[in-house]
Order: sequence, then C-alpha cells, then structure tokens
Amino acid sequence: MKDDKTFFKIGIIGAFLASLCCLGPLILIALGVGTASSVLSIGYNEPYFLLGALIFFVVAAWFYFRKKQKAVCDCGDGSGKLDNKKIAVQVAIALCAMITLYLLLVFVLVPILAPLVYKYLY
Repeated sequence: MKDDKTFFKIGIIGAFLASLCCLGPLILIALGVGTASSVLSIGYNEPYFLLGALIFFVVAAWFYFRKKQKAVCDCGDGSGKLDNKKIAVQVAIALCAMITLYLLLVFVLVPILAPLVYKYLY
C-alpha cells in the first residue's frame, strides 16, 4: 500500500486558510489591489480565519475518511473497516502540520515580508 499524503495536504491547506488574516494583506498591498487601511483591517478578523480553517479541516477529514471507508480496505483482517489507531495518527500528523505551518507563516514569514512591503507605502 503506497503512502497516502492527501490528509497531510489537507493540513497544509488549512494552515494557509488560517494565515490569510496576516499574510493576505501583505500580498494584496504588494500587488496594489487595495488601500493599506482597508486591507489591514483584515487582520482584526483573525479568529474568523482560524475558525474557517478549523471547519475546513473537520469537513475535509470527514469527507476523506467517509470516502476511504467506502473503498475496499486491505487491512489484512478482511473486515473492511479502517483502523482507529491509523486514523488518529493521520489526524494528528495533519493537525501538527497545520499548526506548525500556521505558526511559521504568521510569526516568521509575515515579520520578514512586512518591512519589505510597507517601506514602499511611506
């Protein structure tokens, strides 16, 4: 059975969704799409972005495991059921990837990019 990295990708997408509150304004200002004051107001909605990423993560996990449950499982015992331990490990890895990438984007990448973007505003 080859490694399935779909659930890991779900965690990465969730991290990008959660970090849009901080990374999004920098991208929009760099592209010249919006004014600085209106774009920076996005940052005040950080809890909503985090909640959206968490909802995305839960819904994507539900669809992923629902599809996987319907598929023929080669678990060795012939029961056709997914192993709960394997599910827990996949969820933990994806959640750790999401949290780690979110923290790196918000607390490492944004402080590096912000001075580069904002120096052209003043």
